[in-house]
Amino acid sequence: MFLILSLAIFGCNDPPQVTETPSADTPVVQYWELVGRVTPSLSTWPSPPPFEGGKRMVSRCKDRRPCAAERWRAEDGSQMDTLLLERTLFFEDEREPWPARWMSITGVLRSCLGDPLTIPPTDDPQAVRTLETIGDKATWALHLSGNNSCGLVGQVRLNAKKDHIDLGALKCEAQRWHEGGKKCALKKKRDALSPQKVAK
Repeated sequence: MFLILSLAIFGCNDPPQVTETPSADTPVVQYWELVGRVTPSLSTWPSPPPFEGGKRMVSRCKDRRPCAAERWRAEDGSQMDTLLLERTLFFEDEREPWPARWMSITGVLRSCLGDPLTIPPTDDPQAVRTLETIGDKATWALHLSGNNSCGLVGQVRLNAKKDHIDLGALKCEAQRWHEGGKKCALKKKRDALSPQKVAK
């Protein structure tokens, strides 16, 4: 009886629970996956299947490289076709192009990643590139399994519209990139090289 009375007395002083609902103006995060890809030559790596219209898009590249037509699909079913032509990403719906160059990827990171928009990223057959958009912001996320010559695991996040990279979720042998991971990756990269290359 005392317990019930105590709960009744003290429970009535609890503030009401307020559940916030997003307003119509709140930007929604969209997660996109690559569902189709066409390049001028066949890739030796596993990649998404070709899609209708991709060959026509690639023909615009002529001899310029890199060149890749990609089809992206969001969770809500939205679809987006892009053409990577040299260092610019063009959209079939004629929205503003995005740059496809990150000058801040240098040194060991550049050696490990190569071109971050290739399929797969790095020489990691299990690596995946996804896209996140929220409002007018967009981020490429490179998901690395660790099965690559630098032993990188986790994520590299690239601002899709400007030269900014986030390495906070990137590791090598459980060491964060800026806390020993970079040195770890360099050692693994050197170990992966053939004796002939090391001698040079």
